[in-house]
Amino acid sequence: MADPRRTLSDFERPQFTGEEFSVQAPTIPANNFEIKASTMGMVQNSVQFDGLADEDPHAHFSRFLQICSTFKINSVSDDAIRLRLFPFSLRGEAYRWLTSLAPGSITTWKDMVEKFLARYFPPSKAARLRQEISSFRQGDTETLFEAHERFKDLLCMCPHHGFPAWMKVQMLCNGLNYTTRQLIDAAAGGSLSNKLAEEAETLIENMASNECHWSTRQKAPRAAGLYEVNETTALAAKVDALIKSVMDNNTLAAKVEALTKRFDQFMLGCGSSARAVMSCETCGAGHATTQCPILIASPAPTESVKYVSGEPRGPGNAFGNTYNPGWKNHPNFS
Repeated sequence: MADPRRTLSDFERPQFTGEEFSVQAPTIPANNFEIKASTMGMVQNSVQFDGLADEDPHAHFSRFLQICSTFKINSVSDDAIRLRLFPFSLRGEAYRWLTSLAPGSITTWKDMVEKFLARYFPPSKAARLRQEISSFRQGDTETLFEAHERFKDLLCMCPHHGFPAWMKVQMLCNGLNYTTRQLIDAAAGGSLSNKLAEEAETLIENMASNECHWSTRQKAPRAAGLYEVNETTALAAKVDALIKSVMDNNTLAAKVEALTKRFDQFMLGCGSSARAVMSCETCGAGHATTQCPILIASPAPTESVKYVSGEPRGPGNAFGNTYNPGWKNHPNFS
């Protein structure tokens, strides 16, 4: 029978058959198969993977398999349960990735693990973690317990790192600071290198656990004048100092403005005082003594006026042209 004729709009109309999902779980012969809603809710609430760069896919698998191990259904394989339940543990970009795969491309749990790790744990990420493990260094403020826990976390993030037990102990010890290594050597009876790899690992584990046990006990009272400043306290102090600096700057600006106003008022007062003091010493009018009309009309007593006003006298040459210029044309001296 020939296919019915379809218009262009029929081809453009979106369709959904419901059979295009990438995961094709095995069929279940039992008719009463059911995954309880509480189990699905546990997966959706406590085991979620978004596909972010800082998420650990191995840790996600571990948590998911722990939930799956809490129940068992007769005549139902583990793959059938895991493949049906795993999509509910994904959201966001991770779920979009799963739906973008070819329909029916995942039929076993092994297929799911391989494709998931290939997407979210590529070789470049594994190489970076191996580099971090091999170049491990204890932090300046880290205790042995904290450094040991961080080293174990790096190993868990890359389970297929490939480092043997002796090399892991060696890389950990090489990354510890001098003081911590001295303590470990002393606990080992002189040198940790004389121990077997398993013995050395057990010794470090016991020392780290013991340090954690004692560090959780109540600390002795601090001596007066000594204070422990962590990053939060230091940051709060910097913020307070910044706020105080801003307030001080505002206060300083207000003080400068007030001082400027006072200086302007002082200058105005000085100007008015100068104008009030300026008066002629001969007639008392508001002009300079040297500009008095009386003195200009009577030039004879110029030297006396200059003496009174404090002006410098001219050269004292009695026979020169500048001495008593009023007598220059006197009839007795011509």
